Amino acid sequence: MAFAHLILPKVSPPPLHLLDPQEWERLLLACRSLGGKTVRAEQAAARNQAILWVLAETGMRTSEVCELRLSDVDREQGVLRVRGKGSRQRWIVLKPEGLRCLLMYLDHYRLETGQGVKGRRIGDEPLFVSEVGCPLRKNGIELLFGRLRRRAGITRKEVGPSLLRDTFAVRYLQTGGDVFALRELLGQEESARVKRVLRMRE
Repeated sequence: MAFAHLILPKVSPPPLHLLDPQEWERLLLACRSLGGKTVRAEQAAARNQAILWVLAETGMRTSEVCELRLSDVDREQGVLRVRGKGSRQRWIVLKPEGLRCLLMYLDHYRLETGQGVKGRRIGDEPLFVSEVGCPLRKNGIELLFGRLRRRAGITRKEVGPSLLRDTFAVRYLQTGGDVFALRELLGQEESARVKRVLRMRE
């Protein structure tokens, strides 16, 4: 074969980008100014801020955030039960600010669930719901980030849940976290992402 001895050049992995503190603050501010000052807008703002904090402080996938249930929140311990790929479960601790925002949303702003969740057991209702009380879907969170970026004046399209996941991983290691613990936090099958993070740290 003509190409049997052809040596292909190594392709470097794509660079790992992080969310900078200014972008983070602008995203949080965009949550509060997204829909005005109506009651419905305040409810959405509290939910959106809670979603941002959960993503930033846990490194969860978007799909995992959508799968969170009310019963997954341990208020006393400040931890979330996460349902990952392959039905794996793990517990992730929220920092005080993230826990405060999440509980503020739950206690004062979360809409009562509507017809989209009929038949669920008490506590099995979705943690995050849409503006009409139905379960929040993955594409709903993706659309939310698009609106937040526009409102915040952020032009980087990669600013979204995956970027928050990478940022969480890098910050965790930079503050002394263990690589094996990080793999558990992200989900055991996330070794490729962990390797990318380790290369960036070096």
